[in-house]
Amino acid sequence: MTRQKENRFSKLASTLGILTSNIGTVVVFLILGHFLLGGFSDVKQWLTGETHYDPRVELPVYDGFKDKYQYGKEFSKAQSLREFRPHYLWRSLPVSGKFVNVDENGLRRTVKPIKSKSGQPPKKIYMLGGSTMWGEGSPDVDTIPSQLQAILGDEYDVYNLGEIGYMSTQEYNYLLERLTLGERPDIVIFYDGANDGYTSVYSPGEPRGIHHIEELLDIRVKSPSMTESLLDAFKKSNYQKVLKRFLNPPETKIWDQKIEPKIETNIVLTLDYYDELIRQVHALEPVYGFDTYFFWQPILFSGTRSIDNFPHEQAIINEASPVWIKSQKQLFHSAKQRFSGREDEHVYFLGHTLDNVNKPIYIDWCHVGPQGNQVIAEAIAQRILSD
Repeated sequence: MTRQKENRFSKLASTLGILTSNIGTVVVFLILGHFLLGGFSDVKQWLTGETHYDPRVELPVYDGFKDKYQYGKEFSKAQSLREFRPHYLWRSLPVSGKFVNVDENGLRRTVKPIKSKSGQPPKKIYMLGGSTMWGEGSPDVDTIPSQLQAILGDEYDVYNLGEIGYMSTQEYNYLLERLTLGERPDIVIFYDGANDGYTSVYSPGEPRGIHHIEELLDIRVKSPSMTESLLDAFKKSNYQKVLKRFLNPPETKIWDQKIEPKIETNIVLTLDYYDELIRQVHALEPVYGFDTYFFWQPILFSGTRSIDNFPHEQAIINEASPVWIKSQKQLFHSAKQRFSGREDEHVYFLGHTLDNVNKPIYIDWCHVGPQGNQVIAEAIAQRILSD
C-alpha cells in the first residue's frame, strides 16, 4: 500500500471514528434526556421493578381515601397485564392485590355478601362493558358490579365481565363464548357508550371497529420505514409527554380537521350498529333463558352536568380537543333521542344520571370514582327491581 493510500485510509478511518463517536454521544444524550424528562421515574422503575401509581388518584374524587396511592399502583399494574384471546382479542391476566384482583378467567373481583341459608339459588347476573364497568377508578368493593351486588343482596349473584378497552362487539363475542361453554345467566347487562363513542365516532372513527386495535396488537399493513420507526419511538418517549403538556400536538389538529366532516355519519352508524346489537342479544334470550338490560352511560363531555364547584372537571374539558368534545356531545344527544322511551325493550338512557350529583365525580372524560359508581349502580338496580 502506497503512503498516499495509507493517508487516505487513515483520514477515512478517523472521520468514521469521529462520526460514530458523535452519533453515539447524541444517542446517549437522547436516552438520558428521556429519563430526565420522566423525572427519573423510568430509571427507578427499571432498577426496582416498582410500578407507577395512576396520577388521577391526586384528584379531589379521592379525598379521604387513605390508601389511594396503593390503589393507584395496583391499577397501573393491572391495566398493563393482558393476553391475546381469539374472537374478543384480549382479557386481563390474573392479579392479586389489596384493591385490585382479577381471577384466572380474567374477571375482576365482585365483592359478595354473606350467603343466606334460605337454600334458594340466587339469580346470576353477568355485567358487560368496557373499563367503566371493569372499574377503572375504583377498588374492587366500589366497582359498579360490587355496588349493585351490595344493593341487591344475596338473592342475586353478580359477575363483573367488563374489560378495559372493550367495544360492545367484543362484549357480545365474550358473552357468546360464556354461553358456548355452558354458562347460563339469568340476567345480562350491557353498559356502553364511551368506548363505542370514542372509537367509532372520533378516533380512529371506524364504526363497529375495535379500540385502537392496530396499536394494541402492533399490527401493520406494511413494514415501517425508518421515519415511521423514529416517529414511533418518539411517541413512546417522555419527549412526547412533555410536548403534550405544553402544546396541542399538530397531529391532533390534523386529525380533527380530517374527522370533523365525518362525525354526523359516524354517529348514525354507531347507533344503528348498537341497535343491531340489541336486536341480536334479544334474539338469544329465549334460547338461553336470560333477560337483557342495555344502559347508555353518562360522560363529562355531554355538557349537561353543572361543574362550577369542580374545577378539576372543567380542567379535563379544557385540555381536550374541541372536535373530540364536539363528537361526543353530539353522540350523547343523538343517543338520548334514540334510546329514550324504550323501557319495554329494557333499553335505558342513563346519560343524565350524574348531572345533579354535587360531589367530585369524574376522573377523566368518562371514568368516575366510587361515588359515581354507586349512583350508577342504584339506577341500574331500580330498573331491575321494577320488573
